[in-house]
Amino acid sequence: MKAKSFAYHGALAPVDEACELAASDILCISDLMRTGSLIDALSRKLGIFLRHFRLGWVVFRNRRRDAILVRDFSNIPLLCIFPLIRWRKSRMLFVVNHNFQWTINGRTERAAFRWLGRWGCRFVFFEQVPVGPLQEYGIDSSQCFALPHPTSETPFKRDRLGGVATVGIVGQFRPEKGVDDLLDVLLPVSSKYRVVLGLPNIGEFRRLSRHADGDWFELVDTVSDGGYRKTIMGCDALLLNHPPGGYEYRASGLVADAATAHVPVVACNLPMLRHQVSEPARIGECFDDLSGIPQCIDRLSDRLANGEYDFETYNNARSAQALARQLDQICNATPIL
Repeated sequence: MKAKSFAYHGALAPVDEACELAASDILCISDLMRTGSLIDALSRKLGIFLRHFRLGWVVFRNRRRDAILVRDFSNIPLLCIFPLIRWRKSRMLFVVNHNFQWTINGRTERAAFRWLGRWGCRFVFFEQVPVGPLQEYGIDSSQCFALPHPTSETPFKRDRLGGVATVGIVGQFRPEKGVDDLLDVLLPVSSKYRVVLGLPNIGEFRRLSRHADGDWFELVDTVSDGGYRKTIMGCDALLLNHPPGGYEYRASGLVADAATAHVPVVACNLPMLRHQVSEPARIGECFDDLSGIPQCIDRLSDRLANGEYDFETYNNARSAQALARQLDQICNATPIL
């Protein structure tokens, strides 16, 4: 169960604001995946399906708008409803976040996403359009768009001078995200840095992690949004170890939140993450192998101390205002069919 005070895909909130700021009349829909505090899996799925089916009426009611942008959606429910809204496809944009990742190991998800693309569903990817994989699915990548993953304004910003004293691993604990592997790498250098592990699901960590009994790092509960952001602000560097097998096609909300807080990141060298930490200005380092993380932290520490990470340029290019201008360009370039 998700904490009520922690927003689902909260890092994407500037997309909603961008739609409001755009000169074009854009409706942003961001609640299709919202299920409230429902615990039962069947109830959650039913709630998601009902929200997707309601989309047909919402599209009809807003048919005079310049565009409708759907920020969160699920592949299979959208496929079921898409024939009812296909008449409006040229003015609808569907933001891909987890959706492409689901297709990697899920045959049904893959089939649903493929048919959505072939039927003319216009996808918006963060950072880059994955041209090669889309071609393998038979989807015309020229009908897809790329936006930078947004960042937002926040009072929680790192304001310390110098290099790295505190290293953080923050986010949901999932075994596949390689948190234990990061801790393995940090253990030999733990005398050099204060290590913070910020999790909203500490119970899962204590149940599944081989470092559950470790006493050399600080375990912080980030179940509230304020606790999450304060934990990020308290770090001098954040580490991410997303695995391939889907994550190479997904940008990170944590990277966006870290950039907002002026905290650089050390991330695995996957296409989307590499682009996210280096465009339009570098705000972190990438590693090819876990053994290279200590060297990445050392390099990051030197660059941080020398002020080489341009967070202002980075955040300005990824602000709601910047996204609004790009959405206007997309709307103006899209023919009305």
